[in-house]
Amino acid sequence: MKRSSTLSTILILISLAGTATAQFSIGARLGMNMANIDMGSTEKIMGNFGFRMGLNLGAVFEMPVGPIILESGLIFNQTGSNYKETIDEALFKTTETINVRGNYLSIPILAKFKKPIKNFTLYGIAGPTVNFFIGGSAKGSITGDLEMDIDVDIKNYTHSTAMALVLGVGASKKINGKTFFADIRYTMGLNNIITGDVDNVQWGFIADLEATNKIIALNVGVLGLLTI
Repeated sequence: MKRSSTLSTILILISLAGTATAQFSIGARLGMNMANIDMGSTEKIMGNFGFRMGLNLGAVFEMPVGPIILESGLIFNQTGSNYKETIDEALFKTTETINVRGNYLSIPILAKFKKPIKNFTLYGIAGPTVNFFIGGSAKGSITGDLEMDIDVDIKNYTHSTAMALVLGVGASKKINGKTFFADIRYTMGLNNIITGDVDNVQWGFIADLEATNKIIALNVGVLGLLTI
């Protein structure tokens, strides 16, 4: 089902590109991610997942498709979370910290709605994104009455693809034929990123849990570097 959904999304993008009569406007984007992992409501997690700061960067393009603008591209995204758990019992005291890092290549397929206002253009964006996992790790330590280092390659415990929904707002301005833009985007994961094969992971409490990526991104970029 997941492979079918990913393939269908890519085929929609190709189909839209084939029916477009206007030029592609190609550019670049750079941004800062404030990423976290949402474990939902569970009694198995006693600690807290905090935001992880990361980058997103890549090539973007947009083109008119009927009454809307289609935005897509290929974006490198850093995701993850910083986990901390403290046990403070009379006979047992430990602090566990784990830095979870996940890297993805993302293909967004977004509808962009523009509203010109004086010298600027305001816009809203919404749509799905397909995220391909390309690597990551979980590193940290347990200190206190129990001492342990944690260093795990999470490749075998993370699904290779993850779908997400992107919502955002921004503003752009055209200068010398190029469109400079800045926006804020919220990405909400739609499917579980954990495979379930985690019984032998050093922190085995995440077995049978479900997790999704959440990202708040602040971006700047430029379109019109190349038109086709």
